Amino acid sequence: MSTINPIIPGFASDPSTVRIGDVYFIVSSSFHLFPGLPIYASKDLVSWKRIVNYVSLLLSNAINRRAQLSLRRSNVEIWPSSETELKMQVSGGLYGPTISVRKDAVFVTSSVPGSNSTENFIVATKDIRSDQWSDPVYFDFYWIDPRIFVDEDGAFIFKREIWTGTGGIHPEGPHVYKKDGWYYLLVAEGGTLEGHMMTVARSKDIWGPYESNPSNPILTASGDDGYIQHTGHCDLFQSDNGEWWGVCLGLRKDTFLTSGSWLEGKWLSLGHVELNPKTLPQITSSGLDIVPASLLAEFVHIRDAELDKYKANLIDLSKVSGPHIHWEAPASDRREKRGGKTEHIKAGLVCYKDEQRFFRISYDTSEAAVVFEVWNNADKIHRTALHKLDTAPAYSLNFRIEYTEKEYRASYRDGKCFGTDAKWHLVGSLDTLELTNLDQ
Repeated sequence: MSTINPIIPGFASDPSTVRIGDVYFIVSSSFHLFPGLPIYASKDLVSWKRIVNYVSLLLSNAINRRAQLSLRRSNVEIWPSSETELKMQVSGGLYGPTISVRKDAVFVTSSVPGSNSTENFIVATKDIRSDQWSDPVYFDFYWIDPRIFVDEDGAFIFKREIWTGTGGIHPEGPHVYKKDGWYYLLVAEGGTLEGHMMTVARSKDIWGPYESNPSNPILTASGDDGYIQHTGHCDLFQSDNGEWWGVCLGLRKDTFLTSGSWLEGKWLSLGHVELNPKTLPQITSSGLDIVPASLLAEFVHIRDAELDKYKANLIDLSKVSGPHIHWEAPASDRREKRGGKTEHIKAGLVCYKDEQRFFRISYDTSEAAVVFEVWNNADKIHRTALHKLDTAPAYSLNFRIEYTEKEYRASYRDGKCFGTDAKWHLVGSLDTLELTNLDQ
């Protein structure tokens, strides 16, 4: 049975949203991947698609040119957690964006933390469907999650403390909304793990003082044994028929939708985040007008890739749904001669979260073997399984990664065999928890 949540699955954390006309847009963090700050669109709040530029046929990202900024310091580091005895994975890169509109321009603010320093910036475009985003304009602010607030008096970027929260650790991800003569300040607290929560305060003056909502926190999964956990980092918006909604981060770095209630002069309240919200958007949508993307549009690179050194050959990288999900790709037995010597190479598939956590299946020409490797440096996991082949593949090898919620499986087969003769050979498997750590 299909569910509404998450509305954007997978790697889509720290969502921020804005409505332009009858279309809703979300931008999310992308950390150490380039292009960065991906933008999604929807008319019904349930079906979300990546925007495609009509000319380049590439997916829209606020950071889409190497000249805009560098991600070279966006390493993934292992820190001890202050909350548990487990290790925490801390990624640099593009953090906590906010998207807003003023007049005919769209603005995105974000942070680039890494290597003990943080740079905060704003980029802009006059056409959110294009890839014509400005170069970043940096401003002096030490911390993450800078926010821009727009109202009839102008645009404000907050660079000083206006509220300290309710006492939860790591108050961050602030958003300010003006309603009924009040400025409401929505803040994430408690870290991004079990204690993650949303709190709200309000003031008659944008600079404070702010009074805390007696019913804080207004959103949390703490103490709840439900399927969706670690909810927080929420942004609010109002639909064209007056309903209030929130998009938030939940466990696995997905984006979730939840309903809200905000009566005149009253405090905001948010519904519990569920796979199928009790209240569904009452929006009639005619669908989004999005052209098909380039076949290579969804390819991403790790940090500052030298793009002119990459050459892409289109292959059949297919995703098949069923009781499991699997990806398949061929890899030939390739050998290159340089300086009169034959160099051996590896080719295959990798399930990559970051440089600290990944597993891969590949063909190693030097070993004439299929190799399965698992890495999780935080948990000191590193194991290798070698599957020797009697002879080098005459044509090619096919690799397959199968995924369920609890397990990964990696297999290979001879690339020249098809149909009923296409026997898959399992090389290795792992529990999905072996690639799971606390993420910040």
